[in-house]
Amino acid sequence: MPALDRPFSYSQMSSYLRCPKVWEYRYKQGLTIIRASVALRMGSLVDSGLDGALVGREEPEIMQYMTCTELAVGAIRMAHAEWAGGDGVSQALAHSQEFMDEARETLANAVSVVTRVVEDLELSTSKWQTMRDSDGVLGVQYEVRHPLRAHEHGFIGLIDWVARDERGSWEIDLKVRKAFDDDIALGFDYQLSGYQFAAGEAFGAITGVAHYQTRSKPTTPPKITKQ
Repeated sequence: MPALDRPFSYSQMSSYLRCPKVWEYRYKQGLTIIRASVALRMGSLVDSGLDGALVGREEPEIMQYMTCTELAVGAIRMAHAEWAGGDGVSQALAHSQEFMDEARETLANAVSVVTRVVEDLELSTSKWQTMRDSDGVLGVQYEVRHPLRAHEHGFIGLIDWVARDERGSWEIDLKVRKAFDDDIALGFDYQLSGYQFAAGEAFGAITGVAHYQTRSKPTTPPKITKQ
């Protein structure tokens, strides 16, 4: 990979391995797509919702009046409003029926998915305790930097969540996907092992990685076929 004047991330490395030209457009020239895909928007909205719930649950004053689900949905609506109001597309497209229908469906799906995740992870209970590093920084969207001998600026990344339960302490990776990765594929995910190492340096001994995957579309009841 050509030298960079800033730290590189796992996303940069993956992009370069897929297509060096796309990597050059994105990370060297700073070009971005005008309109992100629905799948990318969905993932970003769900991430915003989970971040809102995980950070908010650490504030007793907030939790007196709101549940984790309400925090997550509120964070999604705020992120969605910013997207729909400033998506970088033309005004004609932004006010088209197609765009508005897509925006409404994306919002509804993100709310449905994050509600399911909050309930499944039992975030409204004391099952999980979010960890803090030695400086008191909360382990939510935690930025890690690691020096590398082959690259003067080193590696940079964001850990979704560092938390402990009765079994131990975990680096938790949260992913929204159309189809789940199997255990074998996850066993070769070097991003997870790298993040576990970084989390251990910042938070102390880490028991392992907990990879939580959720589908990008809500489940729907099966249709009954008439005979």
